[in-house]
Amino acid sequence: MPELFPDFASSPESFERAKAFWSQLATEEASALGQVGEWTTWFQLLGWEDDREMMDDAVVFSLYSASQNKGLRVQQSSRCISKKEEPYVASFTDVFGEGHLARPIPNLFIGAIPTDENTLLLRRLIARWFDRNVDSKLMNAYLETELYRPYGKRG
Repeated sequence: MPELFPDFASSPESFERAKAFWSQLATEEASALGQVGEWTTWFQLLGWEDDREMMDDAVVFSLYSASQNKGLRVQQSSRCISKKEEPYVASFTDVFGEGHLARPIPNLFIGAIPTDENTLLLRRLIARWFDRNVDSKLMNAYLETELYRPYGKRG
């Protein structure tokens, strides 16, 4: 299961390709749902830095939909940093700004070492979260059924 962008933490070009990969996934899923232009950049993303340890698990992508008041954030890891780490996908929902914002922002976190084999799962997670009818409770149920239970993991 070779990872995509294995050197994203050590190469600025690969880091940019990894960001473009996530952007393309999200753009395609938003387009399929008729949400072109609805999801915009959320957090200021880091640029590549010459510190592999800092770049591993870096937030490489984030989006926000004002009409849905939902966010998406993606952290990517690399086996070149965590040699024992096998390619994985982890995900959970969270709330940004609770107790501080008038409208706290439910968001989906995806942490992954992306591969050709798990790209379809990553697409499904993004598409499910972009669904206007899906809230955190429904997404958590989906994660339990589609991501964690099949592999004997608990979310």
